[in-house]
Amino acid sequence: MRMNRVLASVVCFFCISLAGFTEEMKRQDVGLTVYNQNFALVRDIRNINLSSGVNEVRFFDIAAKIEPASVHFKSITAPDKCQILEQNFEYDLVSADKLLLKYIGEVLSVISQDDTKYTGYLASYDGSQLVLTKDIKNGPVFMINRSNIRDIEFPQLSEGLITKPTLVWSLLNNRPGNHDVEVSYITGNINWIADYVASVSDDEQTISLAGWVTIDNKSGANYENASLKLVAGDIFRVQGKADIARKMSMQVLESAMPAQFEERQLFEYHLYELQRKTTLKNNQTKQISLLTAP
Repeated sequence: MRMNRVLASVVCFFCISLAGFTEEMKRQDVGLTVYNQNFALVRDIRNINLSSGVNEVRFFDIAAKIEPASVHFKSITAPDKCQILEQNFEYDLVSADKLLLKYIGEVLSVISQDDTKYTGYLASYDGSQLVLTKDIKNGPVFMINRSNIRDIEFPQLSEGLITKPTLVWSLLNNRPGNHDVEVSYITGNINWIADYVASVSDDEQTISLAGWVTIDNKSGANYENASLKLVAGDIFRVQGKADIARKMSMQVLESAMPAQFEERQLFEYHLYELQRKTTLKNNQTKQISLLTAP
């Protein structure tokens, strides 16, 4: 089945049509607090232009694994003038079969490998064939093998399908103009662990220690130029080896190279804050040096 060209052009057109919305909500800053229990708190600051009254706002570039009930919205510019009336999380992402399902009973064109073009109503489809008819009542009917299809032309992207997970808000605003807004939410499928490697010298007199933070992001979003905090709690209390390694790291910090992370006590947890910005891409495993000591 070769529908990639037309499907890509439809998706590309849809992305372009949404670009204006994205530009209106330009990202100012993003911060991640990643917990070692496979979730993270995302803090996203953007700028948006709002008119007076009720506005419909589409918030793109969010994590696919977002917990919608955890979303918190606040206008930094005028917190008492802007509030959410209604929120919808749209995640019915476009795919070839979803497009076909939406076009049952609608007109589309199919181009075969030998450049034959069939135009008609889509009567049905399955994993191997499409059924088109020139006239729903009178025919003729064309059964086209999907392996013989080069392109499928859809007039437009069917309503209700989107190219990326989106939060859609109805906002009541009493201060028209630009607003800096802060949106925070919890997402799953992002985790971190700390690994320590000790190397003993040949004369067995000295030990060099290296520590790495490994972050695995499968949340369905990219976080560009983000501030990063890591929180560790029960994992250090339960796993004795990790706790010993953490104590060792604290003992050698004075003789180590300048640390990238600053550690602070946060109630019964330990908070590690990266002292620079970093980019964490979706489906990426990133390693950051935690400490090195000769």
